[in-house]
Amino acid sequence: MAGIKTKNNPIVQKIPEITSEVKKDLLVGSIFSKDDVLQRKWLDLQLEFLNKNTQSFDHVCVLYSEQKSEHFDSKTETFNIKPFTSNENSKAHVFGLNQLAEIFRSKRQMYNNFLFLDSDAFPVRSDWQLVLNEKMHDYSMALALRTEDLETRLHASILYAKKQSLENLSFVITNSGLDLLGCPETDICVKTSEDHKSFPLIRSNRLNLHPALCGIYYDCFYHHCCGSGRAYNLRSKDYWDIMCEKDIDVSDYTEKLMCDPVLFVNKLRGI
Repeated sequence: MAGIKTKNNPIVQKIPEITSEVKKDLLVGSIFSKDDVLQRKWLDLQLEFLNKNTQSFDHVCVLYSEQKSEHFDSKTETFNIKPFTSNENSKAHVFGLNQLAEIFRSKRQMYNNFLFLDSDAFPVRSDWQLVLNEKMHDYSMALALRTEDLETRLHASILYAKKQSLENLSFVITNSGLDLLGCPETDICVKTSEDHKSFPLIRSNRLNLHPALCGIYYDCFYHHCCGSGRAYNLRSKDYWDIMCEKDIDVSDYTEKLMCDPVLFVNKLRGI
């Protein structure tokens, strides 16, 4: 994979592949934008749900901090990288995704499957891997499809991948075509070989607190959306203005989730 350059930011670091027998079934990885109280809470919540709902896994993260974090280092394998100076979140995130893919490739002999998760995403049912593996006989990846945000592209907030799909997997910011309103859709896109088919994970909420936030996907994963603290600026916010305010405070939903995560998620799932 070629290094991806952005002004004043590093190149994706190549990592030698580790020769080893399979260690565990799954390696999970996430990207955290900084080492602060909110990001630490998201890490803890993600690990809580992973430990509850996943049998055999290890966890790694890309952390945008040049300083070591006692909190992160005590809970996960942390790969520190220099924070971006740009205000463009997508450029920072696509860089982190490509670095995470490189970490996964270096460890692909140690695991059978790999899971990319946004920092505010996690599995919500104990048999999620069994469910997906049974559905993915003809597919090498499963990804979120966010039609609620008018998207037609597959979204890397949740990406479950068999090891053979890692070889040519990369992430780029590009025009993926038209969204559901016929407008150009330029954002982070997943690139892989044409022979790798993807299984879509579609929003399955039985209760919706918001049309685009707090999503359950295929009854297997939760994704909060905008959980890192960034402003609510989804492409669909004008579309949904008949139902909710355009300038909502996502932290209100974050506080409700953090107060009782299991109850919050179960209500969305209808259980």
